[in-house]
Amino acid sequence: MKALPLALAITLVVTVTAAFAVKADAETVTLSLGPNLLSTSTIAAQPKPIGSVATCRNPNRAASIDGPSFADYPMVPQAQGVEGTTDLRIDLATNGALTHAAVMDSSGDTLLDNEALRTAKLTSFSPELHGCQAIAGSYMLSVTFSNA
Repeated sequence: MKALPLALAITLVVTVTAAFAVKADAETVTLSLGPNLLSTSTIAAQPKPIGSVATCRNPNRAASIDGPSFADYPMVPQAQGVEGTTDLRIDLATNGALTHAAVMDSSGDTLLDNEALRTAKLTSFSPELHGCQAIAGSYMLSVTFSNA
């Protein structure tokens, strides 16, 4: 696996393929899932067997957040007016299951970082598709906590 330069990882945050916001009163927690951090150029679309009637509605699709996320703004940082974004690297299996999550860039607050990791573990994802084939991948998940 080829290491990505930090500048590239930061640039990837700008390209958002899926985002969800959870809002309760004066707090907002936003999740943004970036593109696959791993190169997918070696993945070739598998041809369908001749006579196959099975079709794929969307043969090429980016990984996405599947449904609502379960995020809570920790009470202590919220009461203190602490805001921040935690960038996580998450690894998804071919079925969309989370196999690993780690903090890539801290929000500066341990409670926010821990909540971001918990949120990733409780969130459902859909896998990336290339030629109707689900692929595993690594993605940046940004979790932003703000007092709106």
